[in-house]
Amino acid sequence: MSIPLHPESEPALPAYTHIPGITPHPLGDPRGHSFGHVHPACPTPDWQGLPDNRLFQHGRRLFNAGYYWEAHEAWEGVWIAAGRSGLVADFVKGLIKLAAAGVKVREGSAVGAQRHLARAEELFLLTVSRLSEPTSELERLLIVVRSLAAGLPATPEPNAGKPVAVLGRI
Repeated sequence: MSIPLHPESEPALPAYTHIPGITPHPLGDPRGHSFGHVHPACPTPDWQGLPDNRLFQHGRRLFNAGYYWEAHEAWEGVWIAAGRSGLVADFVKGLIKLAAAGVKVREGSAVGAQRHLARAEELFLLTVSRLSEPTSELERLLIVVRSLAAGLPATPEPNAGKPVAVLGRI
């Protein structure tokens, strides 16, 4: 599965990346960068069509730019549209857990980040077990998760809310 990005059709990146307890809640606080915004409805994704799913692509773009909380939110919409269980839902939940690990790193919680990385690895392994032929992207994700767990940064970036990709790109 190839996962292309189409930045020309993507919305602008938020002004900051949310860190719970430090920055204004993006949706619930009137000062939040996405206050009043609702993600568009997500069509039911299937495995072959996932790379073309706009909300999936948006989550990937956010993650790669260091917006972990925001990526988690975007991917949650895809996970819900996928029915919360099954091949696509479990894969997307693995991405959600990977993004949650990034939030925990920014919060300075190495234990929380490790917990989310371990769950992401479980979900990606479950996805691999369901496929007749695992994709190179999925195998690369497993390598990324394992290497992150082995060398996880223990503290957040010094500028809270600054979108820095501390977990690398997917």
